[in-house]
Amino acid sequence: MLARGIAAAPALLLVDEPTAQLDQRTAATVSDALANIATEGTIIVVATHDARTRDACTDIIDLGRAA
Repeated sequence: MLARGIAAAPALLLVDEPTAQLDQRTAATVSDALANIATEGTIIVVATHDARTRDACTDIIDLGRAA
């Protein structure tokens, strides 16, 4: 599904838990792919519990701390 979304070259991509249930190597590949399309101008909104995925983002809203 992620590959299909990337192939469409969207202006905005909403991604829910893109690295869930993946090993570290595959998760890093997914994060790299998202970073690459972000540098090409796609806005990517990611919902994640994975600290490594979160740390790869440029802007973060932590809903766990929103109170």
